Amino acid sequence: KRSTHWIGYKVPLTESCGEDQPHLVTRVRSDAVPVADGDMAPDIDQALSDKDRLPKVHLFGSGYTDAKFLAQSKQDHRVDLVGPTRPDHKWQARAKKV
Repeated sequence: KRSTHWIGYKVPLTESCGEDQPHLVTRVRSDAVPVADGDMAPDIDQALSDKDRLPKVHLFGSGYTDAKFLAQSKQDHRVDLVGPTRPDHKWQARAKKV
């Protein structure tokens, strides 16, 4: 998956996890490999919103979270997005230059 050649699909699942509720899969999306995780995240939120299934707090892995999505999720859907953000691996960040 981390190389330039990989054949397959990615399937992110969204699961409810309330303490007083059953844990249910509430969203499944299957995409061809070239779609980046971060590009899928806003669509996941929108699809859950369309079905009135958005949680108050939405946990995402680091592949899905960035500053723009953190702010957009709060603004568009009033959802607190929680997850580690990705480090900046661009050469400018490594050179510690703005």
